[in-house]
Amino acid sequence: MNSNTTRKISCLIIDDEEPAHEVLKFLIAKIPWLVCVGSCYNAVEALEVIPDSKPDILFLDVNMPELTGLDLLSIVKAPNSHVIMTTAYSQYAVDGFTFDVTAFLLKPIGFDRFLKAVTKVRGLVTGNNLPDEKTLATAAEEMSGSQPVQTDQALAARPMLQPINDWRDENAVQEEYMWIWAEKNRMGGR
Repeated sequence: MNSNTTRKISCLIIDDEEPAHEVLKFLIAKIPWLVCVGSCYNAVEALEVIPDSKPDILFLDVNMPELTGLDLLSIVKAPNSHVIMTTAYSQYAVDGFTFDVTAFLLKPIGFDRFLKAVTKVRGLVTGNNLPDEKTLATAAEEMSGSQPVQTDQALAARPMLQPINDWRDENAVQEEYMWIWAEKNRMGGR
């Protein structure tokens, strides 16, 4: 197998809310080819961390105090980093794509959408658009009872536009958060 396709994809989380960091770290830990290289709790802090860590993926919240995620994108120079915007506000999607973001995840972030976004980045970084068997097995385990995870090949026949408004009722959001929290605690808080 090509060493390019087995290398770890580095991730930096930039968000002002601790629960968002916990959820993203939990999801990153489920993918064997992802590694979290740091966490920033505001965009000002990220200005110093990004050049030093040179992450492949920036998980970037938009609505933060002092400097927004969009402000950060207009300042920082990280040509080799792929931005995955993570926000609770769908109206920021259009603004984000003016900065050529790679993906947009609307909070609360589900594993299926997370996997799709990071697999897209992996394809851009390594030239391999398909998740490996171990990742698919993990995804299948996580999605047990849900609709199956589709690879990029299966999606190729579909239009590339995805709906921005991924509305879920409050009960479904709470259930997903509780599932992640319970799973995290069952695994010893990693």
